[in-house]
Amino acid sequence: MAESLGISRQQVDTQYNRGRAKVRAAPEVSPFIRAAYVQSAGRRRLAKDGE
Repeated sequence: MAESLGISRQQVDTQYNRGRAKVRAAPEVSPFIRAAYVQSAGRRRLAKDGE
């Protein structure tokens, strides 16, 4: 997909994750999302630092 769009794999991953977060935050969807699937920004940073 990245190659066909002419962007890096990392950019594809970033855009995918941003889009997924927006969908999960949408009022129509958020009541159906379990809290365990929604990470706060702090938890994401900790996970990256611990890699």
